[in-house]
Amino acid sequence: MTKVIKEFHHKKSLGQNFMMDKNVARKIVENSGIGEEDEVLEIGPGTGFLSREILKVAKKVTAVEIDERLVEYLKEEFADEERFEIIHHDFLTFDITELAKRSKKKLKVIGNIPYHITSQILIHVFDHFKSVETLTATLQKEVADRLLSPPGSKSYGILSVYTALFSESEKLFNISRGVFNPKPKVESSAIKLTLREKLPDDITDLVLLKQVIRTTFGKRRKMLRNSLKGVADCVNYLEELGFDLTRRPETLDVKGFIELTNAVIEWKEKEINVESGTI
Repeated sequence: MTKVIKEFHHKKSLGQNFMMDKNVARKIVENSGIGEEDEVLEIGPGTGFLSREILKVAKKVTAVEIDERLVEYLKEEFADEERFEIIHHDFLTFDITELAKRSKKKLKVIGNIPYHITSQILIHVFDHFKSVETLTATLQKEVADRLLSPPGSKSYGILSVYTALFSESEKLFNISRGVFNPKPKVESSAIKLTLREKLPDDITDLVLLKQVIRTTFGKRRKMLRNSLKGVADCVNYLEELGFDLTRRPETLDVKGFIELTNAVIEWKEKEINVESGTI
């Protein structure tokens, strides 16, 4: 295995850090909850180090890899394994929902996630939350801590709110730099997200909710009174309803963002009615 990995010079542009420790790979799979009836979607299998451990317990593994060199290697390496399918594709545009439909059940997603696109990958999975049962991943320790941060903390941000909105989350364990080749400059952590069956009933516009979250955190140093101007000119109306817009976005939990968004929707509906002359 070491010889094979050395032959694949990592591509810095793809954020490749190949996992080298079999015990850590086994521990990640054991904590993932993957069983013999599960169909697994693996993000960026690399040289297949984690894939081999998943195949020991899963019904099937569909691995999505963007590096054509590794795709060709994995096709040869797993040529006799009918339960392993390698797809040459960018995971950020991969249709998770379509794969779940083909599998006729929710997927368990797992992967050693490239640090430089962690946010995009997580958001992509959240966008397909109805098709995913769990996500088990290794990522930068700092990012893992941010995902689990509570409102009011310095590291609480967009990913923290999204994670709480779409999933139940837990940090599994930390991983040393020496597990990977090449060694990353930072420590890593393994996390597990259990995606929600459904979102809160009081969400009336998920697209607008996500816009409110993104826009307010885009100006996190500013009070909500100022950052909300990027969504709608509704400050006076919200203050009349009793919203404290001197607060900053990092003080709001998921429920707070939902209530804020629903008030913005209410304001928009009133504005439409005024313009149409119905009130």
